Amino acid sequence: MAIIGKIREKSTLVLIIIGGAIVAFVLSDLFSSGTAGRSQGPLFLAEVNEETISPDEYQTQLQTAYENYQARSEQELDARTKSQIKENVWNQMLSGIIIGDERERLGVKVTSKELFDMVQGQNPHPQVRQLFTNPETGEFSSAAVVQFLQNLDQGDPRTKEQWLSFEKALKSNQEMDKY
Repeated sequence: MAIIGKIREKSTLVLIIIGGAIVAFVLSDLFSSGTAGRSQGPLFLAEVNEETISPDEYQTQLQTAYENYQARSEQELDARTKSQIKENVWNQMLSGIIIGDERERLGVKVTSKELFDMVQGQNPHPQVRQLFTNPETGEFSSAAVVQFLQNLDQGDPRTKEQWLSFEKALKSNQEMDKY
């Protein structure tokens, strides 16, 4: 009890010491950061081959991947699936930079004719076949592909965005196969 009584007697001194410590802490943080209080978050998440991946770019691709998954599966995303999608998007972004530079250096490209053949040609890509196969008959319909593409501009803008993203992925996969 004697200690508590002494602290009460010297309470103004204790408050001055605590206040001084807080002011010193704030001032040291202010002067050490050099930004006068502005938060200094990461300007980029990674730098690969002198190219950077920004948080906004990653977040945009991640959101697109979430939307594409939900559109395909018509299910809500659970924590495990979100984690897998995050990892896939990150790996795709890294490999896109690393392998993309190498493919560009070697001149590996997918022409618009090749992309056309992958979507509407004699032997369409398996994912295109899956999307445009009649569930009742199990037959692939090239007419359904053509009709879908002709009506793409009149439909929902998100559908067009998803299709363009799908074509981009097809092209990237074809470039990887060629590489």
